[in-house]
Amino acid sequence: QAICAKSRGSAPAHRPATPRARSRFGAMEQRLRVGILGAARNVPFSVLEPIKNNADLAAKIDIVGISSLEEQEAVAAAKNWGIPKAYKSFDDMLQDSAVSSVYNVLPREVRAAWTIRALKAGKHVLSETPLGVNAREAFLVQRAAEDAGRVLLEGTHPTCHPVTKRVREMIVQGKVGALEQIDLNLPVNHGLDGKMVCSRAGALMSLGCHGV
Repeated sequence: QAICAKSRGSAPAHRPATPRARSRFGAMEQRLRVGILGAARNVPFSVLEPIKNNADLAAKIDIVGISSLEEQEAVAAAKNWGIPKAYKSFDDMLQDSAVSSVYNVLPREVRAAWTIRALKAGKHVLSETPLGVNAREAFLVQRAAEDAGRVLLEGTHPTCHPVTKRVREMIVQGKVGALEQIDLNLPVNHGLDGKMVCSRAGALMSLGCHGV
């Protein structure tokens, strides 16, 4: 599930003279300036292409830069994917005031630790799934988000999907009778071998968490 903490507001936009729009809460909304933590191969189709292909996202989000375990890997990813800046290290990116939020695609074994470091650095965080490998890590990242007053969101697509919300409403309201079993088909259409991924990590540590 998505874990969110109340935000204290977005950081200033890095594009000068960008118009601000009023959000539904009445506050002035600013562009989200995202740094990518990790050069994972899903970055283009998970983040870059959706922003490029959706005008509403492009009007609100700037990809500032990318960092990786090795600087040269970040340089190559930035060049190949058209990202403005390659950082020397993860910490280098977290210390950059031009970054207001982070997309964390680091390996699951270190993902929670770097999510916590990003939150402590004052960044909002979108974490790849799963955001931690056990309940303890989930608790720690949630506490870190609350303490920092920043938004932490786990990137489980169904969580915010209107269809998922409607199905839940129907179940809660008793419109589909007694629920006995749910069959789920989760197609993967972006060149990743789902069976291979799940066999290495376990279904719930990989694609299966989206279904849960």
